[in-house]
Amino acid sequence: MDRKRKTSNRKETSIAQLFLHFIVLFCIGAAAAAGMSFLLIVLLENVGGIYPANYAETFLSERQEEIRTADWVEETMIPPGSDYGVYETDGTWAYGSFDEQERDKAWEASGRSDTFAGEGYFYRFILREDQKRCIVRYRLEMRYRSEVMNRILPRPEWVLIGTFLFLFFGQTAWLVRYFSGKLKRELSGLKEITDKIAENDLEFTAVSSELTEVNEVVASLAHLKEALQESLERQWDMEREKTLRLRALSHDIKTPLTIIRGNAELMAEEEISGEQKKWNKTILENTGQIESYLTAMRNVLKEENDAEELISVSADSLQQMLFAQARQMAEAKHLPIEVVRMGALSQTEAKFRIRKVQILRAWENLVGNALEYTDPMRGIRVEAEAQETMAKSGACSLRFCVIDYGNGFSRKDLLYGTQEFYRGDDSRHDRSHQGLGLTIAKRFIEAQGGKLELKNSECPQEGGQVSLYIAGNKDGKLDLF
Repeated sequence: MDRKRKTSNRKETSIAQLFLHFIVLFCIGAAAAAGMSFLLIVLLENVGGIYPANYAETFLSERQEEIRTADWVEETMIPPGSDYGVYETDGTWAYGSFDEQERDKAWEASGRSDTFAGEGYFYRFILREDQKRCIVRYRLEMRYRSEVMNRILPRPEWVLIGTFLFLFFGQTAWLVRYFSGKLKRELSGLKEITDKIAENDLEFTAVSSELTEVNEVVASLAHLKEALQESLERQWDMEREKTLRLRALSHDIKTPLTIIRGNAELMAEEEISGEQKKWNKTILENTGQIESYLTAMRNVLKEENDAEELISVSADSLQQMLFAQARQMAEAKHLPIEVVRMGALSQTEAKFRIRKVQILRAWENLVGNALEYTDPMRGIRVEAEAQETMAKSGACSLRFCVIDYGNGFSRKDLLYGTQEFYRGDDSRHDRSHQGLGLTIAKRFIEAQGGKLELKNSECPQEGGQVSLYIAGNKDGKLDLF
């Protein structure tokens, strides 16, 4: 394996610098949005699309002399969007565009020389040559030159604000997307590394990043990978050495055991006393027990070294396979069996990756134990249930349970029942068992992401209850408990 990190000529930067870069670009973008909005208004003013905010005041200043000397004040002398009124010297209304409510209000304001008309309006008072007084009410606001546009479009100020907000949030969204994508790309290497480590795939090369902090984490993970690989290699060597020793021990024991058994069988054919026959029978029985132990141990070693490929199956297919095996085993012993489906397994979309032979072997051990220790008149009951664990990802687990009607498990059985060579109390076990059935089942199930659970049934009429859990999801990936 290549243990060196892949180098890169890219310049490294820190997360603080990346964030500062984001802030600088954000401020530049905000200023650019404000500038572009202002330029839009200036452009509209220059091409004659809108009037500036002080247009009314400028217009009145330019036409004031004309209004003062004209025989009659025309509407063309008044700024667009403004109204006016002409009063006699005693305040009598002469003519103009003020409504009745505004006429008196404007005259009273002229008497006080109050130029503020309220609601954003202002007054301009012009004394004419004929001693009549012209009062013009106007607003300091930008306006479109087209009255149609003034009626159907928002005010130019709102267009300015709207343009700024559109550009501001647009550039903000782009910056957030750009920097989040950049950060995501830089962190993708970490995710890839952690995923491979989680899958025990240590044959990968750590890739460098532009972020200093990410490179530090990658370096730590690279060291972790190397340490983990070395540890796994040592563990593998130890397991292999252990297996070789056990095989050698099994072979070394088998040879003298065969000789002892052969001699005992020869003695059984001779004329010997009754007490000698009893001793010889004891020798043959214990020799057979030792041979059973050796056979079970060789089977365990064989299963550990002959790894089966994972296959993907549906919940319904798995349920049919296990229940069919349970029925066959119960029929072979002429014992009744009850099958209970506690969930709609056929509707479960999750896929389950299993090693078929090992699952069947584990299930066979569970069902075989239940059939051996149950009440022959009542047989056993098997249950299947789908349990959803994460609705968003579609992950769920299947629970297959075997219940017998025997004496149940003792407290010691529940604590040590899955340990190698544990045989427990005589109430549940006999000397013909090697205490490997539940051990093998537990090992096979946990190797496939599941778990095994031993308990006594809560129903007084029932005995032991062993549950097998298998996890899966819509993608068929292996989910550990």
